[in-house]
Order: sequence, then structure tokens, then C-alpha cells
Amino acid sequence: MRYLLVSLPNTGEKLIIAEQLASSVLSNISLSLETLQSTAIPGTDLLNSTYLNPLTPTEPPMPILPAAYVTSDSGTGLVHSAPGHGAEDYSLFRDRNVVPFSPVDGDGKYTDSVHPESLRGLSVLKEGNETVVKLLRESGELLHQHMYTHKYPYDWRSKEPVIVRATEQWFASVENIKEDAIKAISGVKMIPRTGIFFPLPILLLNYIAVSRLTSFVQGRSQWCISRQRAWGVPIPALYNVDTGKALLTPESVEHIISIIHEKGTDEWFNPDSTENWVAPQYRNSGITYRRETDTMDVWFDSGTSWSMLPSSPSSPSPRKQADIYLEGTDQHRGWFQSSLLTSISTQGISPFKTLITHGFVLDKDREKMSKSLGNVISPKEIVEGRKGGKMKGGIDGLRMWVASSEYSTDVAVSETVLTHVLGGLQKIRATLRYLIGNLEGAKFERVDNGMLSKVIYDL
Repeated sequence: MRYLLVSLPNTGEKLIIAEQLASSVLSNISLSLETLQSTAIPGTDLLNSTYLNPLTPTEPPMPILPAAYVTSDSGTGLVHSAPGHGAEDYSLFRDRNVVPFSPVDGDGKYTDSVHPESLRGLSVLKEGNETVVKLLRESGELLHQHMYTHKYPYDWRSKEPVIVRATEQWFASVENIKEDAIKAISGVKMIPRTGIFFPLPILLLNYIAVSRLTSFVQGRSQWCISRQRAWGVPIPALYNVDTGKALLTPESVEHIISIIHEKGTDEWFNPDSTENWVAPQYRNSGITYRRETDTMDVWFDSGTSWSMLPSSPSSPSPRKQADIYLEGTDQHRGWFQSSLLTSISTQGISPFKTLITHGFVLDKDREKMSKSLGNVISPKEIVEGRKGGKMKGGIDGLRMWVASSEYSTDVAVSETVLTHVLGGLQKIRATLRYLIGNLEGAKFERVDNGMLSKVIYDL
């Protein structure tokens, strides 16, 4: 991009703005580009420059870096980078061997490492934002302020806004088993066949059938196995409180497991636990350890459920494999994949012979039913009827709706849908009642299957 050095009237200060955005930026401060002196420069000229943060002028100068995600669609053409708070920023700085830094704690508050000190302890999304604006205004560095709708996500359970920050996580590499996992998938029967798509490889002219599960495995190199939850299976790691280095050896893990076998997993999370979690060979070293508070990814829990199966009697080794795994379309990314990876890594085979994938149950507005939205219609309500509603269908009504649904796609259920289904059920019952009524006095003869098939074919 090209940039403009725009001289402000009276002060002589210069603004650096992307050329395509200069007019819109200046209009926000009641200035017109046509009436101001400006000089055009290529963006590459900025890469040899540094800048000072006006709120921390005593800090060392910072570099101006090139980033492909900066565009001239909006803003000024220059953005602030925070490698500890955004995936794109993180990647930009990682390529330059800069360790990501996050001055925000787990409660969403500025830590004691942030500057200026007046921000410490403040909530980033609340008084922290207000204080930053106040500091800029007081220092004379606030050029313009306006409200806009941010694209940051909301927590789907609490419906509260969240912030993104880099935290230490545990990862398991899947590179060494990826090829074996893909080979194993090729021997799995996929139902329905619509779960298969046909991408065109770059170096081939013919289409190759590749399952959704294969595509997810191909695009994965690591598995983040840690979660910041207050419950779950503990990660048996100990940390040196001085250096932060983790102690995670087979001997240490086995010792921790032996205590959990006796005391239960809750003991690991008990802050008052007096158990000596450090294995005997690591004691008396002068090192103080703390326990890991993160838990294992729940997909690891469900992904190892195949281990509860009995061993296949036809297998030469005690390997375990299910005839069928049945779940929703989203589990190609979840349970199907985690089960495959854990099974391949430990017993070298797929944990399933057949995958059956079904769709989701939707409400009348074609929205996925979920407890958090409160739009769930339970089977019991269909059988017994909903209070104030008209959809009482009994068990046969529920069966009729299921039998008339295409399970491999998303299926809607509502009072309107059930009204049509129950109408069809009543017609079937009336027709059968009429046919049976006409059998009065009829004579019956036994027929062989071949004749019966011919009669049905003729009909």
C-alpha cells in the first residue's frame, strides 16, 4: 500500500495514513485532504522506521512490521499488534522469533507487568478500556473516538463477550501417526455416501474420493490436549515454581497415578492436599513444585471409549474394534477423529469398522436445538403432548415421525411438522381399518413366496 504523510494545520504534526483511507480518516476530525499538504510514500519506506508508544515514552522504540492481514478496507492502514492476543499477530511475531506476551491474567484483568501502572488490576473489557481512552485524552494523543461493533466472539454458554489471549497449553503431535490414520480410514465403511466429497488434487487430473474425516486428519499436525476447566481428568504434570519447567517423566506420572488410584482425582485439585505428589527420586533436590491445574481435553476421554470394548476373538492380538460408531455430522471433527487418533497411536488400527453419520434435529425456524437456546422438543412431549399444544401423537406418532425422516440430513420437528405426520398416520390407520373390514367372510389360501412376490410386483 501507499501511504500519505499529512501535515496538520497549526501544529505541523504529520499523520501517517494509507492513501486510500486518508479522506475518510480526516473527515472524522473535520479536515479535508484537499486543503492539507501531503507527501506520498510507499509502504516499504515505513519498514525501516520505529515508533514510540505515547503512553510509555520511556520504553524502547518498537519496529513497524509488514503484515498481509492489514488492508485498506477500513481504519488507517496501520494497526497495533498484540502477539499475545490474536492468532494473526501471534504468527507474525513467531516468524520473527518473538515470544508472545500477554499482560492480562485469567480473570481478564491487567497484570502487574503492564504499563502505565494505573492500568494494573483493571478489567480489560470494562474500566480498563475507559482508562486507556482517558490516558490518551489527557496526554493529548487521542485523535478521534467513536463507537463501533467489534468482531470479537461471545461465549456460547454465558452469552458474555470474551477476549483472546495466549496461554501455555499441552500439545500432542499427530504427525507420526497421520499417515497410518489416513490408511486406516480407507478401510472404513462410510454411511451415508453423501459424507464423501471429491476434491481435485493439484497434481492430478482425476477426482479422488476422500472422506470428511480424512480431510480433517490431513489438515492436523497437533492436538491441544489441555483445557482450562475446574473439573475433568487431571494432567499429571508438576512445575518448578522458580523456573516454570515441567516435570513429566514416566516415573513421576506413575507415582501420581498411584496416589489418584487410592485417593481419587479430586485429591489432585484439592489445594489443601498434604499428599507428596513428587516421586521419591525427585525429592530432596531443593526444588519446590506446584501441580498443573489444567485438565485433559474431554475429547480424549470420549476418544478412548473404544478401550472398554472386548478384544476381537478373530484378531491375533488383543486389539479392540467396534462394528459401528454412530454420531452427528460434527463428530468427524470431534469424537470420530479423537477415537481414531488414540486407537492408531496405541493399537495401530481404526476403532470402528463402519461410521454412520446423522444430521441434527432443528426447530421450526431451522435452528439447531440446544439446551442453551431453550428450543428443544423432547420425545416425551411428542408422545404425551405439550401443555397448551396440539401435537399429542402417542408413541406411534413419534415412531411415524422418525420413520418418515431422512436421518442423514438435518431434520426439523415442530407442531406444524407433527400435525402433517399425525395426519398421515391417521390415514394409514383408517385405510388398514377399511381393508380389514372388507375381509369379512374371505377365504384364505397359503401361497409360496414366489407367488406372493409376483402378486406384489403386479400390484
